[in-house]
Amino acid sequence: MKDHARRGRPVSLRTRLLALVLVPLLGFSAFASVVVTQRVQRVGAAQDAVARLHAAVTLDGLRARIVEEAIPMVSSVELLDLADDGLDRARLAGDLAGLHADATRRTDAALALARAAPLTRAAAREAAGRLAAVRASRAAGATPSQRETSNRQLFDKYRYLVRQLADEVDAHLATAARGGDDEGLEHAVRDLQRTARATTLAGEEVPYYLGLVSAPVGGTGPARSAFLASWSGFGLTAADIGATSRPAVRSAWVSAQAHPDARFVDTTMAAAVAAARVPEEEDGSAPDEAAGGVPDGVPDGAAVPAD
Repeated sequence: MKDHARRGRPVSLRTRLLALVLVPLLGFSAFASVVVTQRVQRVGAAQDAVARLHAAVTLDGLRARIVEEAIPMVSSVELLDLADDGLDRARLAGDLAGLHADATRRTDAALALARAAPLTRAAAREAAGRLAAVRASRAAGATPSQRETSNRQLFDKYRYLVRQLADEVDAHLATAARGGDDEGLEHAVRDLQRTARATTLAGEEVPYYLGLVSAPVGGTGPARSAFLASWSGFGLTAADIGATSRPAVRSAWVSAQAHPDARFVDTTMAAAVAAARVPEEEDGSAPDEAAGGVPDGVPDGAAVPAD
């Protein structure tokens, strides 16, 4: 049964589009890894440093795939109950299910790749076990209340798994940086550390936003705080890339942020932040409503649902 406190808040066009966009910055560190690998090859770094770098890239790719899987899953949990129209709900559910199925296949392929490499095999095996448990926990429980609780905890479980992989990536990169005497190599690896952290946080913004949109009227406090903290954390790491990274990485980051999908996500987050900073009892509207309408920067080729 739907939570009555969540009824009467339609899913805006902006939010429905956002739920169908896989955050384009999620895979940016894969590009940065190419730049760093080229640097490693130029300085002739030790074989172990090269191996550690490849391990970091492999696990970071797995991390990105898991985030891509999490977003449509969390979107379906947070948004479908808000879609009161049966046809609209069915259409959104079908779109999200297709995205999730595709993302799951990509995650499984990334897991297989990580399992095949000696340095990433143990982390991949552990991640596979945790991921299986997360997938199985959707709608788990004997009662509607238990099933709803399981669904509400999905993102936290995905997030924990993603953070574990991010820690593994950091550890491999730290070892790679120590594997050579070249100062340029160390700076290059730090670039990859920055981009990996930024893309990890980029994958958290949308789920936290959806949690805020779907929070019961009058009870958005915790969701509001989590969303604002996530947005702020990403902003700081993104600024760090712009201020301290080498020109090739910095230029590519600017280009990635200029992508229509990235601009769409960014404008939606900015509007939600502006709305979230207004006390709920004074504003009287959800961040989703404040950000409603057809936004600038709608992704090229995006299917605009009929209202």
